[in-house]
Amino acid sequence: MSAFAWLLVAGAAVVAAYLLFVGMLLVFGRRQHARALAGFVPDCAVLFTRLLRDPRVPRRSKLILAALVAYLAMPFDLVPDFIPVVGQLDDAILVVIVLRLVLRGAGPALMETHWFGPKSSLELLLRLAGSKIPGPVSFAAQHRLFQNWRLVLKVAPVVACAALVKVLFDQLGWETISLNPLYTGLVAANVFLLGFLLAGTLADYKESEKLPGDLAASLETIADDCVNLHRAKQAGVALECLRHIRALAGSVLSWLNKREQTPAVLKNVSELNRFFLAFEPLTQPNYIVRLKQEQSAIRRMLIRIETIRDTSFVGAGYVIAKLTTLLLVVGLLLVDINPLLDATFVLCVITFLLVYMLLLIRDLDNPFDYRNGQAGAAEVSLQPLESLEDRVTRQIDALSGLPAERAATS
Repeated sequence: MSAFAWLLVAGAAVVAAYLLFVGMLLVFGRRQHARALAGFVPDCAVLFTRLLRDPRVPRRSKLILAALVAYLAMPFDLVPDFIPVVGQLDDAILVVIVLRLVLRGAGPALMETHWFGPKSSLELLLRLAGSKIPGPVSFAAQHRLFQNWRLVLKVAPVVACAALVKVLFDQLGWETISLNPLYTGLVAANVFLLGFLLAGTLADYKESEKLPGDLAASLETIADDCVNLHRAKQAGVALECLRHIRALAGSVLSWLNKREQTPAVLKNVSELNRFFLAFEPLTQPNYIVRLKQEQSAIRRMLIRIETIRDTSFVGAGYVIAKLTTLLLVVGLLLVDINPLLDATFVLCVITFLLVYMLLLIRDLDNPFDYRNGQAGAAEVSLQPLESLEDRVTRQIDALSGLPAERAATS
């Protein structure tokens, strides 16, 4: 089959899959998602056209956009389009690179002005380009939107480069290794090793999933006791403790996002003792004992999270897994398999599987690897702590309006 025929077949397959997925979304009642998917490509075309016409966009950015449009319109690419999946990866990678360059000159606010489609599609586009989403977006929303596809986006450039090198080796005649049935066993052995590492990291991950919720529950238990004490005794110190709990929840979130040090967070936990001592004349000893137990549980969970972040599961196992994966991919590049399309397909599938598993295991090994609100593919949700801040703030606002509080502050 000629290259032109392969191009037509690949194009028809992509369009058919695209339409099928949109139809499935409509059948299952996801009209908003179907609209976003169906209009994503036209919306991007409208965005590029408006950016080219906007005088606020720097000339350099316009030239880059024009070059991208011209490249996408060319009948030949760095990686031929008739190669399934991989043939379109070079286009996707170039689009992301160009968007990053344009964002430096135009900014996300200007792109938001010219975006014609749904906001969820714009959020995805800006996230792919490495920019923050305009306006306040909670960690939980980012987590749900990008978590599932983050690893795919990381692996895609590796797969595209492997396919390009395979085509280059074929043209240069560097495929010097003959196909051997033992190669299948090597792939299976590497997959077994990755499975062993994955099973080892899952135990800590399952525990880690519970920790943010348990932290929020302990903090809210202390907050509820403060509310009850304030309402029963009109104690201003209870309201001060409630404010401290809100600050402590924010401190924990900053610590998880690598913006605060561990000793500072533990110090804020110890500051609760000052309030507990002030509560002693106002309530029974058992009440204070219960508060101290919750404080101890909070400290224990914070130290456990710190231990999980600093400990790696079998570091030597990661080294051998990375080395064998590299050797297998290099071997596939040098193996002589005909025709080239079959060889490229096998290479891309195996490379995607092995590299994806390595990155997934790395993320699972540290489920608290947040960096300035940016989550990886397997980070646990911080929504319980974020929601706790909002609830405590509402409680503080409600209690601040009580007559006793107004008298104490006047």
